Amino acid sequence: MSMIVKCVNGHFYDAEKSKECPYCIRQEEKREVIIRELPEHPEIRIRDEGLDEGRTMAMPADREVFLQYGATDPGAGRVRGISAAEDGVTQGIFCKARGTAYVTGWLVGTGGPVKGRDYRIMSGKNWIGRSYNMDICIAEGAGIAAVNQCAVVYDRRGNQFFVMQGAGTITYLNGGLVKKPEVLKLGDEIKMGNCTFEFVPFCREGHVWEVEDLCGES
Repeated sequence: MSMIVKCVNGHFYDAEKSKECPYCIRQEEKREVIIRELPEHPEIRIRDEGLDEGRTMAMPADREVFLQYGATDPGAGRVRGISAAEDGVTQGIFCKARGTAYVTGWLVGTGGPVKGRDYRIMSGKNWIGRSYNMDICIAEGAGIAAVNQCAVVYDRRGNQFFVMQGAGTITYLNGGLVKKPEVLKLGDEIKMGNCTFEFVPFCREGHVWEVEDLCGES
């Protein structure tokens, strides 16, 4: 039996067949291809008479423009505008639960492209991947899966953190392969792809948020 759900970007898909929105995954893959190509083509030009490039404006449905890389591009193509009725709107993404999302800990980048950066860990399950749909997005991480590489979990009832393998590539904890949920402690090293992190808890013994503070907790 199908279970049709709607993702945060407005796509409908069958949750019985896909854990994540397949449309968002394809969009992410296309975005990565564009990012890889941009260094070779640093300039994008729009060729259209009467279009003011200095202003943000809607492109009329009856108008076509050329999108091209650099001054000359044999691959330049036409893009047509869409009507106002067909155009989407910018929507905010809100936490489903009441209250504010309180930080419970951090992953601090210690090696690879993430070195020097920090990533917030919230209550519950924090899925990690390159996609912007992930709870913790590591967009620059080579060798990290787009979705559900692994998860860092904060269990408020036990006031403990865990790391668990997802559907991505191999994840290591202190040099060992993560095969089952493993307890995380201050200073533990997590490695995935070309990125290395050190775990730093905020919530610890005698230092916790009240239940009503944690977004997504009952």
